[in-house]
Amino acid sequence: MPSWSSGRSRQADRISTTSGLYERMRGDIDFDAGPAMSHADQLTYGTALFEALVEMASGAESKSEALGFGTEEIVPWRMGAVL
Repeated sequence: MPSWSSGRSRQADRISTTSGLYERMRGDIDFDAGPAMSHADQLTYGTALFEALVEMASGAESKSEALGFGTEEIVPWRMGAVL
């Protein structure tokens, strides 16, 4: 294991691609990228996303970790075949 690793698995920041998804799952999604439609907005939101990722990499909890989900995966859609 690398010397910088704590040995504990980390959750990833959850990023929504639409504001509607973010609104429906606000308690579990960390960043709303939906508004980044223009070039200027992409620069603004890209900077904010980078800063959020640096905070998490530095030890800040994701919303899922704060809710106690640990390493459990939460997806807004069903995995695999759906009948």
